[in-house]
Amino acid sequence: MSTAVYPILAGGLIDTLTKAMRAEPVEEWPGEAIEEALSLCRQARKMGRGLRRELEESLAHGWEAKSFLTTTGPGADEMGKRLAVLSGLVEDLGRAEQPGGRPLSPAVNDLLQEARAVLQESTDTHRFLLAALAQAAAPPRPVDLNQLRAAAAAYARGETSPFPGLTDESTGG
Repeated sequence: MSTAVYPILAGGLIDTLTKAMRAEPVEEWPGEAIEEALSLCRQARKMGRGLRRELEESLAHGWEAKSFLTTTGPGADEMGKRLAVLSGLVEDLGRAEQPGGRPLSPAVNDLLQEARAVLQESTDTHRFLLAALAQAAAPPRPVDLNQLRAAAAAYARGETSPFPGLTDESTGG
């Protein structure tokens, strides 16, 4: 299942970008380094979209709550930490473009915008994941005995089948 791969790839790209931004002020980066960072941002966004898509598909097909919690819970915590660090670095860079700050070169401004897009998409995916984890951790809803009795009565009357779409004709029986 690629839901294990996407977080690793996206996290690695975000970590690389974060380390680079911590190492040296972005405004001092050579043009080639800015282009590479732009590429990393685009790849991180692509991996983030892949992660979101895979999570939605996996959840739509059913994922046992306990397994979902143990599989994705630790990654969600790590993702939150990564996003917090990157957010601080992007905010610092963004302060430079405000009135009274030093003007950003067009290339650095492009990187700032792309980094903001990475943060926005990643934050949206993180919120989705946290909401799914909260639902998985919630106690199961109580059984509605009236609904259960009504379904059993409908089955007894031949109005429903345990496997919708499966008839004697379709099975050759």
